[in-house]
Amino acid sequence: MKSKCFRQAFYVFLTAILFAVLCQVAFVCNMTKLFLKHGDFDKTPLPKEAAASYANALSCYLLGVTDNFTVVYENIDYSTYFSEEERLHLKDVRNIFLWMEFLFFVFIALSVFHWKKYAKLLRERYSQYLLSLALFMFFSIVISVLTANYFDQMFILMHRILFINEHWLLTPGVDVIISLMPL
Repeated sequence: MKSKCFRQAFYVFLTAILFAVLCQVAFVCNMTKLFLKHGDFDKTPLPKEAAASYANALSCYLLGVTDNFTVVYENIDYSTYFSEEERLHLKDVRNIFLWMEFLFFVFIALSVFHWKKYAKLLRERYSQYLLSLALFMFFSIVISVLTANYFDQMFILMHRILFINEHWLLTPGVDVIISLMPL
């Protein structure tokens, strides 16, 4: 019985990692659109035309392509407008992104290395995998509904769970990140 529960938890964990990475990719791919749609550029030193540059700099930093968060648009470095709190929060978010990517690649490597074993296990335990997938989808839907109806509370709860510090407590109208992502 213990082994069965462990396998189900393992399947749910792997599905959650895959889902989180896919959400991360979707967020990064749509960042420019999100900034242009929701950003209040009147409250930032960034011109609206720099949204793509900011999105590119942010996604490169969060995904680990660059080690420093630098926003340059038309030879002007806008990075100096970001407070130390914003930089520390972005560093924390980056660490979460990099851990998720690491776990995703470990999962892929293990799957490739043991593909015959996993294929056999999935055939033998197909119903368990489907049950764990259904449970994951159910909890995802519940969280989505709660987020849609209680976004502020869910946003705060997520930050309290993921971050052990208070760098995520930024000031609207002062911090650039909050002005570009007011939702």
